[in-house]
Amino acid sequence: MGTRKVRVLVVEDSLSLADMICDQLVEQGMEPVGPVATVEGALRLVRESELDLAVLDIKLRNETCFPVCRALAARRIPFLFVTGTKMQEFPAEFRTMAVLTKPFDPGALKLALGILLGTGADPAGLRLPNAQI
Repeated sequence: MGTRKVRVLVVEDSLSLADMICDQLVEQGMEPVGPVATVEGALRLVRESELDLAVLDIKLRNETCFPVCRALAARRIPFLFVTGTKMQEFPAEFRTMAVLTKPFDPGALKLALGILLGTGADPAGLRLPNAQI
């Protein structure tokens, strides 16, 4: 029996960015789940899929991803915000979570995912600037 690839939920409403994130995941030997562009779609995948990590845009059209964050946290699945939203706009419970600021270098995403895989379900305090690796 072989090992299973790391499965990463991708929640992003920009199709081009979602495609880039999924491509990066595949290049790193991971399996993208999604992408999805709505909270409803993301919550369905959180309920129905075996997930190891998640990459989440905060603002999804007319909604935010925070219900998805709560569902992931309840299942102890680590996640990374990929967003242009300022931290002051985050609910207090998520202000210490991992954030990759848009626009970002693909190398920064690779680094962030590696850190999350190494730190388990508590990526608190990780801050990656947009173009530094």
